[in-house]
Order: sequence, then C-alpha cells, then structure tokens
Amino acid sequence: MKPLDTEKEYEYSCSVKDIHDNSLTLEICNDDGKTCQISSGTKVLISGEGSNFRFDIPARIVEHSLPSILKLEKIGLRAHLRMNVMVLLQYRKLTPKEYEDIEKIYISNDKEDWFSQSFFIKPFMEDTAKEEEVGNVDRFIINALIDINLKLNLIHNMLSSEDETSIFRQKPVEVNISESGIGFITKEKVRKGEILELKILLPIFPLAIIKVWGKVVRKTSLSKGGYRIGIQYINIKEEDQDKIVHYIFKKQRELLRNKRV
Repeated sequence: MKPLDTEKEYEYSCSVKDIHDNSLTLEICNDDGKTCQISSGTKVLISGEGSNFRFDIPARIVEHSLPSILKLEKIGLRAHLRMNVMVLLQYRKLTPKEYEDIEKIYISNDKEDWFSQSFFIKPFMEDTAKEEEVGNVDRFIINALIDINLKLNLIHNMLSSEDETSIFRQKPVEVNISESGIGFITKEKVRKGEILELKILLPIFPLAIIKVWGKVVRKTSLSKGGYRIGIQYINIKEEDQDKIVHYIFKKQRELLRNKRV
C-alpha cells in the first residue's frame, strides 16, 4: 500500500483481512517496526498478487484503528484486477467487415441485444449486495443455497437449449480475466490482430452472460500443442466490466475464507 497524490514516497506491507466490491479491510504488517502514519481520508493504492491473481485498487482510508487495522473504500478510479478462474466461454473469429457491420448497428441503434443473451433464470436473490448482507441467516447455509441455485439454473438451461453450440453446453475452461481483457488456451489457429466475439458466463447474481469484442494482442505457441492467447477488449459495456470486477472480488473473498478455515 502506498499513498496517492502526495510527494511522500513510502510503502507499507499489508495483509487483506476482508474484501468487498466497494470496500476492504487491511492489517499493516509491522515486522519492520514501521508505524503507519497515513491518516483517515488519505487516498492510497493497494497492490497485491498471488499464485493466480493480481490487483491494483485505488482507495480512501475511512477508518484507522490503531495500531494496525485500516478500513478503506474504493474511489472513482477503476481498479485493475486480474485472476485465473473457471468459466463457460464461447468465441468466434470475425472478419474486419463483420465487426464493422456489428459496430455500425450498435453505435447507430444502441441495441442491448448485441450485448445480452436472452435466457430463463430465477435468481435466488435479486440484489447482489445480499450475497454478503443476509441478516441473521448462517452465511454457510446461504452460500450453499446460492451454489445449488446456480447449478439448477445451469442444468435447466442446458436441458432446455436445443442449440448444440449454446454456451450452456460448453465445458468450463480456465481463463485469466480482468475488466480490460481475457486470456486462455485454444487449439484453434488465431492470428495476432484478429478480432474475436466472446461470450462469457459469470456465476453471479443474477447469472450473467457477457458478450464482448476483443483483439488478439498476444499469442504464444505451446510445446504440447495449441496456443495461449491474450485478448484486449475493444467493445465492452461499463456495467459488464463492473460484473467482471464483482466476480473477481467474490472469488478473492472465497480465497480469504478458505485460508481462515
């Protein structure tokens, strides 16, 4: 963690105690004996990484409980989050002419159906905030019901879909995802600079299928065959970026909880 908008150049090592979409709690590591001199109201940049994730989160300190606990809220600057997760993914290559036609229709008509796929779903909870604020109900029970509800919805859509190419009939794949791009392994030959249309299913509330367009910016051949590609989004709705960030925070909370068990 280091301050923003200041000439002072000092950093503090921290551990994340809790994390949510709009807030997080940190504990300052005092192994070096350094006392945290950052006061409430200070804007800071929180950076961290693990075996399968990386993040840079601009935030403001709202509470400093001595000697070492900080509560922070995210500020307007967009966080940079990246994490390896398993999702349902579907993509197809587009010619420049195909993308140009799609872009023209979207820009001229602002059609929502270019970004969303219609499908049946009954979410367990309508409000995403209730994933964390569920009153007096045991959180373990709530999480179990959420998982069951998601799986039943997926099964329903898989069985009701007559389209063999439906995203619900795809196998989960590991991707490295952020609000600005996605990376994954494919056996299909893809050229650097090609444009892809992607559908990504995120297990959040309500269940979301995000449609985005991206350009292949990285391509690496693998010794066992196939290619690892990196895609930068060139057309994505801001609310879909927020859904991706929400999902990454959700997965990071799960990692924190597993460490406490």
